[in-house]
Amino acid sequence: MSLALVPFVLAQAGPAFTVDMLVVLGIIAAVLVLFISEIIPIDITALGTMVAVILLEPWTGVGPSDGVSGFASTATVTVLAMFILSEGIRRTGVLRHVGNRIVEWAKGSFYKQYGALIGLSGTTAGIINNTPVVAMMIPMAVNLARKSKISPSKLLMPISFASMMGGMLTLIGTSTSILASDVSARLLDHPFSMFEFTALGAIVLVTGWAYLLTVGHRLIPERIKPEEDLAEEFAMSGYLTQVVVSKESPLVGYTVQQALAKLDLDVDIVRMEREGETLIEIVLLSDNPLVGETLRSVTFAQRYDALVLALRRKGELLYDNIDSVPLQGGDTLLLQASAQSISQFERSRSFVVIQPDEEATFRMEKLPVALGIVGLVVGLAAL
Repeated sequence: MSLALVPFVLAQAGPAFTVDMLVVLGIIAAVLVLFISEIIPIDITALGTMVAVILLEPWTGVGPSDGVSGFASTATVTVLAMFILSEGIRRTGVLRHVGNRIVEWAKGSFYKQYGALIGLSGTTAGIINNTPVVAMMIPMAVNLARKSKISPSKLLMPISFASMMGGMLTLIGTSTSILASDVSARLLDHPFSMFEFTALGAIVLVTGWAYLLTVGHRLIPERIKPEEDLAEEFAMSGYLTQVVVSKESPLVGYTVQQALAKLDLDVDIVRMEREGETLIEIVLLSDNPLVGETLRSVTFAQRYDALVLALRRKGELLYDNIDSVPLQGGDTLLLQASAQSISQFERSRSFVVIQPDEEATFRMEKLPVALGIVGLVVGLAAL
């Protein structure tokens, strides 16, 4: 190459980074760090990103109207509607009922239970949406594992994988497909149909099922060995004592506070049989506003009318000074709570409540209505 051609070659190398590019890349890098570290809740990070992009309009080119236009997006509204539909299905208790039938049908066979669960999650995800399907099936899988005395970790990850693959069956099966269809409609004037990639999705799902049934479950360790009783599962036996107040006891007629003061004992009452209260188990989701806080800083006991007995994190059980431990997404809390408090946790989308069947309150009489609405939605979308 002659020296005379060097300036021309350099000129064709492309423009240098502009300030606009650097600002946008900086925002993307900051968002990735915040999403990965979860220093602040994910939803606050997402909304903060929108605000930052709008405030930096001279460099990003995104004004207020463009910045909030996503809330009117068909994809956004559709995903929100899928969550509402799945919550309606969950409150009927149909999945809990199906889980009980699986236990009866499998009769202790791990492969039957495992195959039924991944089959149910994969097919259901194509009808509703894979994200809420996983949220609905977590309590069902844990309860089924407890009844069958197998580790829930052998079921939870395969359920997630099966639902992701099942989400490829239809347009509404996964949020990604809905978003891609919206973008395709705007840029190419070609929105995806309901069954645009069902054939491909079926191939992926069947292949994934075959892998999960033969190889996948063998690679998952048994991290938790559940027991029938939550107190045993959390190794609370050494911390709990059952006391019966007889009719002749001098404590009869006293309140709990008065009795404890009279006995001068440093104990906490976690359950009274006549009150109809119980122990439940809840899991904190990663987008829970409590993440990063401590039980003491959020006054958990007063706020939720529930007492935290133990905390399980990545297989480790914590009992001492748990009021001062910063909470993380995925933490499992063993609680003593009233029926009203349990209902409060069940209504919240920041917790997953895991409890025995007899302690749950479902509305089976609304099942035909819920299934009818889901069938109508899918039918109209298909047409």
